[in-house]
Amino acid sequence: MGILGQKHNIALVLLCTALFCTTSILAAENAKLDLIEVKIGVRVITGVMKGIGQWQPTADYLTEKIPGYEFKIFPIVNLREFSRFAGEGKVDFIITNPSSYVDIEVNFGASRLLTLKNKSAGVSELMQFGSVIFTQADNNEINDLKDLKGKNLIAVSEPAFGGWTVAWREMKKQNFDPYSDLGKLFFAGGDQRDVIKAVKARRMDAGVVRSDMIERMANEGEIAKDEFKLINPKQVADYPYWLSTELYPEWAFAKINSTSDELAQKVTIALLQLSSNSKAAEKGNYSGWTIPLSYQPVHDLMKELNIGPYKVRTSHHIDNRFDYQQAFYITLVICALLFLMLIIKFFTRKSVSQSDDAA
Repeated sequence: MGILGQKHNIALVLLCTALFCTTSILAAENAKLDLIEVKIGVRVITGVMKGIGQWQPTADYLTEKIPGYEFKIFPIVNLREFSRFAGEGKVDFIITNPSSYVDIEVNFGASRLLTLKNKSAGVSELMQFGSVIFTQADNNEINDLKDLKGKNLIAVSEPAFGGWTVAWREMKKQNFDPYSDLGKLFFAGGDQRDVIKAVKARRMDAGVVRSDMIERMANEGEIAKDEFKLINPKQVADYPYWLSTELYPEWAFAKINSTSDELAQKVTIALLQLSSNSKAAEKGNYSGWTIPLSYQPVHDLMKELNIGPYKVRTSHHIDNRFDYQQAFYITLVICALLFLMLIIKFFTRKSVSQSDDAA
């Protein structure tokens, strides 16, 4: 075979290879276009990019396990925005903290499917968590909750569960009202690491984060645990982290009301089968999922604090007070007008009487 023949054969092979690759790419793209997109709204506590890195492998695992669907992570920092997106049906499933789940369950009919088995600093199979109230290790002025009076405290956000409301309930139990007894109460805006950094830098006297957050940052080398001191320490058997409060069920995986039960069942089965050493679990810092725990303690907390879906009662009372106050001012104005009319009438009669006398 001549050189021209060899070149012809090589060109033919290259052309066939190119056609095969192109066909394969187009087939893959067409197959991808046929997939139904499923959005999982995730409450992220350490920033959007870290949140995507943490949870997208879980979505990829579901895409692999459930044919015909492509699962994508929809990271959300703001909890109020999270509830709105779920209520408007912009996501199909949610992974979020207990109070956020309860809010969406009561207001929009979400149904819990699973509870997270958390893993942090080498400890796995934890299905409960609480809050940590802490200060600098050498802060001798703060040793218990009553010492926070007049001090500045920072938490992650007002609707945050482990990052605020659990600690608030504990303070309330001990007759300490953070909204009136603290010097100032600040909220970091969404990232719990910022709370710890603010206390570390002494910009704040004390802080509140979810239990395990200090150990998580220490394990990652961002802080040293002995830089801080635990306020109101509690001991719970087999719970390895600092704790200042009671324990509550871990994060929930739930479906929103419009998501089909058939798809929800497939997702539930797939996540229950997820291995603790899978990429999804390792990247997500968890060991797996379990049948859902009871979230009644979360309902009780929210009722006691009059927050979330149970805030209506407080708003109703405030509205009533406003109505009474408004009625009082209206009555006062009417009385003033009547008094003014009497004065005008009196002086008018007097003027007429004087005119008659002069005549």
